[in-house]
Amino acid sequence: MATESVKCTCVWLLLWLCVRLSQTTNTRESMDDDILLPYSQGHGPSHSHRYVRDCQPIIHGNTTYESWPSSNRSGQPVAETKLFVSNIPGSSRIVYGHMTVVNDPLRTVSVLEPGGPGGCEMKVRTTVRETAEEAECLYAQNAGFFNTSTGHCLGNVVSNVRVVLDSGGLQNAQFGIRKDGSLVFGLNLWEMADFLKEHGVINAINLDGGGSATYVNNGVLASYPSDHCISDNMWRCERKVSTILCIHKRRCQPANCSEHGDCVDGHCQCHDGWQGAACDSLVCQPSACGPHGVCTANGCVCDAGWRGKNCSQECLAGFYGDGCNQTCSCVSGGSCDPVHGRCTCPPGFHGNYCEQVCPLGFYGLSCAQECQCEDRCPCDPQTGSCNTTLPGGTNYTLHTAGHCLARKMFTSWRQEEDAHRERPYLTEQTWLIITLTLATVLSASLLVHLIQACRAVSVASHIPERKDYSYVPLNNINRVTSCATDNNERAEKDFQLEDSDSQDEIWSSSHSGQS
Repeated sequence: MATESVKCTCVWLLLWLCVRLSQTTNTRESMDDDILLPYSQGHGPSHSHRYVRDCQPIIHGNTTYESWPSSNRSGQPVAETKLFVSNIPGSSRIVYGHMTVVNDPLRTVSVLEPGGPGGCEMKVRTTVRETAEEAECLYAQNAGFFNTSTGHCLGNVVSNVRVVLDSGGLQNAQFGIRKDGSLVFGLNLWEMADFLKEHGVINAINLDGGGSATYVNNGVLASYPSDHCISDNMWRCERKVSTILCIHKRRCQPANCSEHGDCVDGHCQCHDGWQGAACDSLVCQPSACGPHGVCTANGCVCDAGWRGKNCSQECLAGFYGDGCNQTCSCVSGGSCDPVHGRCTCPPGFHGNYCEQVCPLGFYGLSCAQECQCEDRCPCDPQTGSCNTTLPGGTNYTLHTAGHCLARKMFTSWRQEEDAHRERPYLTEQTWLIITLTLATVLSASLLVHLIQACRAVSVASHIPERKDYSYVPLNNINRVTSCATDNNERAEKDFQLEDSDSQDEIWSSSHSGQS
């Protein structure tokens, strides 16, 4: 008996060692094993779900979930959907459904709030079609928990990189995912687990739809509604739900490609002058244009007077301004400023366009130096040399200037002489005026005498010829005065006598006639 007990003890010891050895040598890790079970203390984990979720990866290096890299099949369609009809083993029911495989879930799958951003906060409930239409979804299905009484969203909701709702540690899977990262959704029965496995699905869970699963394909309801319509009970209508799962076209980040490109199949095609995945970087960088240019979408835009791809070259000789497209107007070998076009004249010239030779007596740059020749003679306008031959035009100018100067000098000398000479009381001009005045008076007097003489001759021609004269004493004249009065009146009618002789003659004639 002792021997048998010893044998049994040895057998159990060997079995125990084999088990221990098998446990230590088995290093196979299975993603399907439940890393939290079994627990010797009892059924289920001894800690809360949050503790297990947060501490298990840190303490033991294990997680309570599986993660797989997402696929990126840019060359394939966004998603492919199939309609199936299948029998579930162990049941007499026939299941109709849709299976949608997403090829690029990273850029085509989005979780949307009901009615758009802010729907969860406002406790909005809308149909899947209404939410999908606003987001231009190709395929859409309700996939979020919500309170059917209040419409409040439940669970963890993250929409467009924005945390909408945090469940405080409670987490649930919402769809199946393949090892290559593609998603499978559209099925709503847990009995279809075997069917999903046949299609390569590793994890699967029913997409909760608030009691109703709705599937929309390109804006059209593709599933059979579960609710009776309120307006007519014989028809079926969609149920208003909360968040949805949306499959859309590949989108760019940002969607407008920074307003410098066009989004084509999830990739930004940048406009000219822009580069980068988001078209947010200029082709030419600011440092590449140097201190004389500005980097723009069209490349380096050079400052006035500069050119080249990086604005490092000055304008060619004879050109200036923006783009070096303005022609200089300098003459006489002058060079212009490439920025403003101002002329820099060579020695011997000046003016805005270097069109003028230095004035006589000056030479050099800007005509700033004065000639040092004897007798103040002009010099060469460029070198200042006194041994120079002036051009013909200059000689003519000097000749004209000499005459002008001589005239001015003579005039000045005369003015000085006149200033020092004693002036007479009456100048030549005054004497001339007096002479002319006297001559005029004399001529007028002579003319008056001539007129009187002519009149006297005319009167004499009308007086009768004189005949005999006689002497009559004064007393006789007085005696016959009364008799002669009548005769005199008649004679006055014939002509007027202007002097005493004529009166004597008339009187004598009348007197002799009476006698």
